[in-house]
Amino acid sequence: MRNVLDKTEVEPLFNVFTWVLQSFEQGGWLKRYKFLEGQYLIALDGKNYFSSSKIHCSQCNHRTDQNGKTNYFHSVILPVIVSPDQSEVISLAPEFITPQDGHEKQDCEVAGAKRWIDLHK
Repeated sequence: MRNVLDKTEVEPLFNVFTWVLQSFEQGGWLKRYKFLEGQYLIALDGKNYFSSSKIHCSQCNHRTDQNGKTNYFHSVILPVIVSPDQSEVISLAPEFITPQDGHEKQDCEVAGAKRWIDLHK
């Protein structure tokens, strides 16, 4: 299963998020989430969804602890539309935190959030 899924590009699946958001807007559901002069409040949070000291790939970030043990992990920024008046949130397309070409340091949540904001502003 991993041999198939690891090679699958996820970006084409992001169209689902756009479709759902457009459907909510057309159905009037997004009106309930308008906040502060008709704007939407978007919360961004980082989440690790894979971690291993043995299994890793070229897209993994890594940390080495004081004992020299390296931990490999995958992380993602998960943006959601929130409102203080609503108990549900609306998920938006994620931004993966992966090693970036040309950067001296590993990618991080802040850089991933900046990329997401630049792409979706």
